[in-house]
Amino acid sequence: MSGAAHAQHRVGELFQSAGKRNKTALTQLRTLAETGDPDAQQGLASLYNLGNGVPKDAAEASICPEELLYVQFAASLDDGEASSLALCVAHSYAFATDDRKARRIAGEQPIPVWLVATSDLMLNWMRETGASRDKVRSALLAITTRARFTPWKGYPEQLWWKSMTD
Repeated sequence: MSGAAHAQHRVGELFQSAGKRNKTALTQLRTLAETGDPDAQQGLASLYNLGNGVPKDAAEASICPEELLYVQFAASLDDGEASSLALCVAHSYAFATDDRKARRIAGEQPIPVWLVATSDLMLNWMRETGASRDKVRSALLAITTRARFTPWKGYPEQLWWKSMTD
C-alpha cells in the first residue's frame, strides 16, 4: 500500500472509531484535520454534521478546510499570505508569492503546492506576448522600484531577472 493510500486508510479507521465515541480517535482525526489533511477535514465535518459520535454541531460541521488551514498558517504568516496559502492548499491551486517564509511553509505541506513567483509570471508574460527586451526591462525595474522587490540569491529565475535589469 502506498504512503498516500495508507494515510487515507488510517483516516478512514479514525473516522469509524470516532463515530463510535472513541475520544482518542476523535482527537487524532481533529489533529490530522488541523494539519491540513483534506480527508480528515471532510471526515471531521461529517461527524459533526451527522452527530455521529459527537454532539451534532452545525458550526463545527460547516468549518471548511481553508478555515482550519488559515488558522494554522496565520500563526506564522500575515493575513494575506495565510489566507492565500490556505485556499491554495485546500483546493490544490497554484500559490503565487515571493514571501520566503510563505514559500517555505507551502513547501512543507503534505500535499504538494505549485509555487509561482513574480519572476515566473514576468518571464511567462514576456514569452507569451513577445514583449521587447526594453519593455520587459522597464516592467522589471518598475517592480524593483515601486514594490521594492528584487529577487534574492537562489530565487526562481533570479539570474534571468538580473540579466534583464543590468
